Amino acid sequence: MDSALECQKCDGSWLLLAGICGVFIDYMPPGASFVSYGLLLQVTQDPEIEQLSPKAIFKIIGNCSVILVALSNALATGSIYFFTPTLSPFLMKQFNLSPLYIGLVFIADSITYMIASVIIGPLLSHFSTRLLIIVGLLTCGVGFFCIGPMELIATPQLWIIIFSIAIIGFGGALVIMVSYADIMTTAKSLNTSYNTESLSAITSGIMFSSFSFGELLGPIVGGALNEIFDFQTSSMVIGVVILAQAVLMAIFSVCKCQ
Repeated sequence: MDSALECQKCDGSWLLLAGICGVFIDYMPPGASFVSYGLLLQVTQDPEIEQLSPKAIFKIIGNCSVILVALSNALATGSIYFFTPTLSPFLMKQFNLSPLYIGLVFIADSITYMIASVIIGPLLSHFSTRLLIIVGLLTCGVGFFCIGPMELIATPQLWIIIFSIAIIGFGGALVIMVSYADIMTTAKSLNTSYNTESLSAITSGIMFSSFSFGELLGPIVGGALNEIFDFQTSSMVIGVVILAQAVLMAIFSVCKCQ
């Protein structure tokens, strides 16, 4: 689904730039696809799936590990959508780019996002989910710092911006794609009496709720910071927050192991 959202973002940009469809029509194909898929899942739902009790649900939602992973998921998603209201004005002002080339810059994070989505499977068989989440957060933080403090010291370079966006997309995908497996593992350890289908339902709810929260938070915070600071300083603020979350996750993981 994440890769589908990234493809929709790229395809929508090309359709809009090419003038093939209007803004509202560009959203109709993916919207219709999601609605159709949701109806299909409802029709084919297994009535024998055991339902979680409210106590079991709140036990999972209130777990510190689940909360931290969900917050990491929201921050990673928000870091990608941070560029929605901020990047285009910056590229137009700083580099005088046309809408076509701005669309090409936006593809950078989509490409690395999809690449990361492919290689995450093999990575999960060799590394723990918690380690991959921390590495993903650190990657996002470094990407924002390449835009922020480094760009404040020297003259902004377009290739650095594109490279930073690319590694942010990779790091964000790493966190987002691994979060489900981490939350699912925690849910199984807390409720061993329930079957996998029941735990998968609550895990998916937490996963996509935090994803949607980050999707909502990213543009709002990005636009608000851009009103107060410039693009580079706003990126530095986001980088500090993400790196702080990575440190918090690392400390929690070490304390939990001990």
